[in-house]
Amino acid sequence: MRAAFHPVLRLLRGLAALLILVLPPVSAQEPVAQAVENRCQDGHLQLVKHVDPQLPAAKSIAAQEPEPLKQVLIATETSHFKEAIVAEVAEKLCQGRQPLLVKRIDLNRLAAEPIQNYQAIVIVNSCRAWRPSSTVRDFLKKLDDTDKMKFVVLTTANSGECDLKISGVDAISAASKRTGIAAVSQTVVDMVRARLAAP
Repeated sequence: MRAAFHPVLRLLRGLAALLILVLPPVSAQEPVAQAVENRCQDGHLQLVKHVDPQLPAAKSIAAQEPEPLKQVLIATETSHFKEAIVAEVAEKLCQGRQPLLVKRIDLNRLAAEPIQNYQAIVIVNSCRAWRPSSTVRDFLKKLDDTDKMKFVVLTTANSGECDLKISGVDAISAASKRTGIAAVSQTVVDMVRARLAAP
């Protein structure tokens, strides 16, 4: 004789089955995003959760070693003008043919970054007392000449004039005017691309 189930038990079992069907599986291996990066591919910025050290496998019968994914770091202070510059630089870099990883961080986190992982590093800071910020100057002084060659320093000022004098580093200054965003961004992009093209 078949046992009869109480209506409440039937309802609970139905809810349990529904939860099993609806909830996505949890993967223990899924990486946790520590920072936001943008991967450039096919001319567009794509948000990624982690650094992918390799390109997708080549479509070929013979197995080929993928090229390393080149990486650009942009360390910036925050302002409407600087954020517009950073966005424009990242977008223009993505118009190249080579897949690229562009990572944006706050300037105060720069010292904690492993700069050896990047082929080009852009610093965007403000002019203070007619010079780049002391944070930037102190950081760059600690680097050897080889590491300094990776850097492009953009210092913004209301007038556009700033006494750069950063030995061994490509540095430019610009007025914080929206009309100059395209030109300043292109200058930075050209400097970055020169570093990415280096062997």
